[in-house]
Amino acid sequence: MAFTKSVSILALAGILKTAFAQDCGSSFVAFGYGGANYWNCDPWIDSSMQPYLAWYNGTTSITHGGGNCNDPTVFKTMKNAFAIGGQTVPGNSSLDRSSYDKNPYYILFPSASGADIAIHVQSSTDDYYTELQHWELGATKSGDGFDLTGTFIGKVPSNNYFYWPGTSCRDGGDIWPNFGYEDGIEWGWTLSGHVSPDAAEIEILYTNTDSDGMKQTTSVKYSGTAGKDGGPRLSTAGDFPTSDASYKAPEDPTDPSPPPPTQSSGSSSGDSSSASSATGSATRTSSTSSATGGSTAANAAAGRASGMKLGVAGVLSVIAGAIFLI
Repeated sequence: MAFTKSVSILALAGILKTAFAQDCGSSFVAFGYGGANYWNCDPWIDSSMQPYLAWYNGTTSITHGGGNCNDPTVFKTMKNAFAIGGQTVPGNSSLDRSSYDKNPYYILFPSASGADIAIHVQSSTDDYYTELQHWELGATKSGDGFDLTGTFIGKVPSNNYFYWPGTSCRDGGDIWPNFGYEDGIEWGWTLSGHVSPDAAEIEILYTNTDSDGMKQTTSVKYSGTAGKDGGPRLSTAGDFPTSDASYKAPEDPTDPSPPPPTQSSGSSSGDSSSASSATGSATRTSSTSSATGGSTAANAAAGRASGMKLGVAGVLSVIAGAIFLI
């Protein structure tokens, strides 16, 4: 079958555009890999909404329990932050997660590490194209705030990540919840806790039941208090958690509203607080946790994995395109 020169040029241009744009999406999947979470090179909702969340400063500890050797390991406590808020920001219709996140609210533990543990937990994110919601969340009004519930539903790599060292009874290292961590007959990750305008108590529990019926657990517990700097606070006026913040337009009316944020990187090493603390004006953070034993970065690893796979797809598509045009 012959093609005119103009048709051939247009076809080649299309193939090249597809091949070299693969790091920024999954529109071309002929040579893609199942299970990849394709990277979004222009995310901005996460970071633009962070200043409108209710932030808490506190500490996280990780504890093992149960198992065939009754491992009671309690790892050191690290300092980190927690944030919670609604799916929209009043006053700016473009700040809205609801198109890809069906939860009634949003939670975030920014990437942080301390001593020998690390975590990064996010209920949803616009960092990706393929799978954007990772947790299914619920809330019930209780006392001075809300009782929270959650189940991890992610199927592909995401920003959700943990690190703890191995022990005499347990494997350790870099742990992404969607991989199950262990190959038990039953396993899962759940979230529970309570938040009020003044404090947050959260537990993320990993449970694994092996073929012998032995149950092992790993508990990730967070305890924090609200920021004291006048930033947004948790609002209990509605049926679900949100903050009392509303959008404030830029003083310069020629500025975009909201502006796509500049990508920035934050890191936390040793026993340090997360780069996004309870200030009410948090900035975008990247997962650069470094814990004793060789913890890796969840975001960077997932991004590199997708980029490498898609880069191969690009090369193969160029070759296929050249053969097609010959």
